[in-house]
Amino acid sequence: MAWCVLLPIIMVGVIWARSVPTITVVVLTSATMVAESSSDIGPPRFCDECDGQWVCFDSQGNMVLRHVLGHSNAFKDGYADFRVFDYQGKAQMARGFMDETGRAVLILGAEAVYACSEGMARFEVRANRVPGISYRYGYVSTDGTLAIPPIFSDAGDFSEGLAWVNKGASNWNRGLVTGGAYGYIDKSGAVVIPISFYDVGDFSHGLAPAAMSFGAYGYIDKSGAFVIPPAYETAEEFSDGLARVGRVGGYGFINTKGELVIDYQFHSASRFSEGLAAVGDTSNRTGYIDKQGQLVIPFQDINGFDFSEGLAAVDTTDANGRFIMGYINRSGEFAIEPRFDHAGTFRDGIADVIVADRVSSERPPYIDRHGNGIDPCAEPKNVVAKDLQEAGEGQ
Repeated sequence: MAWCVLLPIIMVGVIWARSVPTITVVVLTSATMVAESSSDIGPPRFCDECDGQWVCFDSQGNMVLRHVLGHSNAFKDGYADFRVFDYQGKAQMARGFMDETGRAVLILGAEAVYACSEGMARFEVRANRVPGISYRYGYVSTDGTLAIPPIFSDAGDFSEGLAWVNKGASNWNRGLVTGGAYGYIDKSGAVVIPISFYDVGDFSHGLAPAAMSFGAYGYIDKSGAFVIPPAYETAEEFSDGLARVGRVGGYGFINTKGELVIDYQFHSASRFSEGLAAVGDTSNRTGYIDKQGQLVIPFQDINGFDFSEGLAAVDTTDANGRFIMGYINRSGEFAIEPRFDHAGTFRDGIADVIVADRVSSERPPYIDRHGNGIDPCAEPKNVVAKDLQEAGEGQ
């Protein structure tokens, strides 16, 4: 297999505003080396450091991309985060994202760049010169265009064509936003639902949770009108056609018509995924219910997360009382015994993990659905490894 180096760097956008730092968007078409097309090679799914260089692999362990400049992690929806240390000799990290072809976009001046969603990547800048506001948010499109400048005090990812934003809030610490008001913008940055809400969430199934005041949540449509009245103390986005809502006495689930389909009976509850939702009892045990509200996995001394590809990561404790993670199947049995300090979500049959009592850099960093360690750097596909080495020597 041959490798080809992509084209040079292209600078595509610069913005400066009095209240935020200079933001420059740079497209790096020479950031990686990519494998030529082959029926044996799939799209990149996860990345790892091999002999000092970051390499991305497909779900079978074939090397697909090799980074010349930076490093990245797992791909999601066709994109992975991309970071370059000491970019152009400057003692700072440049952040951005990369697509499955190896084309990378850096947003210079950004403090953080979040996952790409519906063709847009949200980014964060520090705006210390604005009294009462420390961070502001904007968006870059996946083609490398600075689509929406960082003018918002808080912001979410795009969902069903809209993103929630806040103006006027104090935001001195990520995630600790006070004041201001929330509304929604489209991908041009135009406000399409007035910035007038106390709190809002993402759109799903054409509806978004929203509140005009604390503890009074309902659901709005894309006109901004409440179609499910604000009758809940808490409300979450719809998933699998149901949404978790809370009142005094516990959590239950409603459908998109606002009908209560699972009563307020749980001490805690998560969203539905693959037809199941984790719920908690007053003893802080976790079980799983189906969409009819039937307890299909009995309550256990675990803390459960969403199902993905038939498995759910769970927290439990070992003989010494230390938290440790494993994976259960849809019967509630441990399919992968607890032995991890971190257990990620399965995608394309692979999950990122940190084995207990090891540091994150120790191997293996991934497992398959049987719990077998995956270390593609240790046993790379021969033809790719050979060509990768030859390509490196030619640089």
